Amino acid sequence: MASNNVQTQPISAPVECVYCALQMQAVSVPDDGVCTGCGGLFYGQRQPRAVTAAVPRVVRASAPAQPKKNRLPIIAGSLVALAALGYFVTRKGTRPAPHHTSTPVGTIAQPEAKPEPITPVAPPKPTVADSNAIEAGLYQIGNLIDSRVLDVPAGEIAAGAPINTYANGDNINQKFILKPAVSGHWRILAMHSYKAVGANGTEVVQMIPAGVPQQRWRIEKSAGGAFVILSEANRMALTALPYAADAKGGGTTLTPPDRSDAQAWKFVRIGPTPADFVDMAFVKSPPTGAPAVSFSVQSSPFPQKFVPLDFSRAASADSRRGLFSDPTKLDCTVHPLQFGTLNIAGVTFTVLDPSQTTGGKNVIVLRGGDGYSKTTHPRVAHLPVANIALTRLHIVGGVAGWGWPFTKKPGESNAGAVVAKITVTRASGATEQFILRNGEVFCDYARTQDVPGSSRITGLAAHNRQMRYFSIPLTGTGPVTKIMLESFNNQTAPVFVAVTGEK
Repeated sequence: MASNNVQTQPISAPVECVYCALQMQAVSVPDDGVCTGCGGLFYGQRQPRAVTAAVPRVVRASAPAQPKKNRLPIIAGSLVALAALGYFVTRKGTRPAPHHTSTPVGTIAQPEAKPEPITPVAPPKPTVADSNAIEAGLYQIGNLIDSRVLDVPAGEIAAGAPINTYANGDNINQKFILKPAVSGHWRILAMHSYKAVGANGTEVVQMIPAGVPQQRWRIEKSAGGAFVILSEANRMALTALPYAADAKGGGTTLTPPDRSDAQAWKFVRIGPTPADFVDMAFVKSPPTGAPAVSFSVQSSPFPQKFVPLDFSRAASADSRRGLFSDPTKLDCTVHPLQFGTLNIAGVTFTVLDPSQTTGGKNVIVLRGGDGYSKTTHPRVAHLPVANIALTRLHIVGGVAGWGWPFTKKPGESNAGAVVAKITVTRASGATEQFILRNGEVFCDYARTQDVPGSSRITGLAAHNRQMRYFSIPLTGTGPVTKIMLESFNNQTAPVFVAVTGEK
């Protein structure tokens, strides 16, 4: 049959008269069963009213004239088929058994009707994981009741901090790493602290990572594209508590599974597991530290490829005084023994002398820890850059008050917890962000421990303290206009002494 001579379109009327169709007359049959073409009774299949709107009707374009053929044998055969069909209609009502008859040349058979209308079901949103999409990676986990997501309050990094729900702010303490565990279970790790989400009875808190049932969760599909999160320790379900207006969020608890909305969670995948993730579940201390580097005074001008970034307006503290809990504790500081232009690990830096700066400030200390540093220092510092295309940042600092391996609780390790974030902004508006962590790049200013992501600068710090050097490669292109240093305002107070950009 010539398919280019036909087209289909939906109609609400019943199907065509079989007799008129054989005569190449496109005439339909109204609900009274009387053909509008030949006036005869319709003996074919009537369409149930519930599905007539969805049945496609065959509409024929005008065909070229053909020699008239003797159609009596075809008509006779069709009448026999219709008689048989009438018998089944009598026995079965309006749903006859499927039948197979020859389709005359030049016609298109009506598609067989569905027994009942089908109600379409909307697919889940593409950003929300379905039953086959839960895989290792970085997620936000939101409750079905509203837009609140799992959150560690105030970015707390210590073990025992509660797991709450809070308005989605795209903060690092609202992002969680999913890692597969034994027997189809999952470990859920807070990205900012590298602590594990765990069950402490009916409380849900972050814990020092360990291979225990309290930190393993079974994720089972629920209704509406959501999931139930069940503790392996007690088979109870993670449940969101009512919204608290004063806190802009609510708590969580563990209750017996009831498939309610309070127990329905959506997993929105942000991306793969971060490249810098170090699973601290079975690591008692960071790997071996990087080799130490030396420094020297540089009398020659700055090499053209290095650009010292201006600390004069961003400096927040005087290194001659106490930087952390109490400014009168003069040895609780990060104080360089040498100022001016220094060569450290082959890179040229400008280290400010506090006696030569306006206001007597020469280093950047960001908010965190306890006491003075928690209430006085800024959380963010901005370093201006004069539209220069940079490929790498070189940094002197890498130490913090209350940095690794300091801990408030015996036996606890804060390795992996966030300390600071660096954001590089280019003239195009594009940004790059870098997370600096405890035990990887930063460590405590007053300890002798080393970390793998930065190098101790031998002999530069007074009072038997330490300063460290590290660098960050930049992958973006175009001139840089600003670099922002930011703390997470947690138990650590990071220190930056000098920053140099490399063209």
